Amino acid sequence: MAYQYKIMDQIGVLSGNDEGKFTTEVNLISHNNSMPKIDIRHWDHRGDIPKMLKGIALTVEEANILFDLLNAHNFLDICSNSRRA
Repeated sequence: MAYQYKIMDQIGVLSGNDEGKFTTEVNLISHNNSMPKIDIRHWDHRGDIPKMLKGIALTVEEANILFDLLNAHNFLDICSNSRRA
């Protein structure tokens, strides 16, 4: 069986290059007709059909845990302070 995916919802673009040929996106994706997951991934838009590159897929529960962990460690403050050093 060939690998299949369906983008259920395009949540947003985190970053991209100036030409928009490569992006890092957050989407809700169903992989092989399974329950959709929050997918954070690099995409290659150089062809007619965007190509999936490396990324991570999280269940809603995993995404909530990640959110809580980052908040508990004052992640935004830590990142801001490390840029000043």
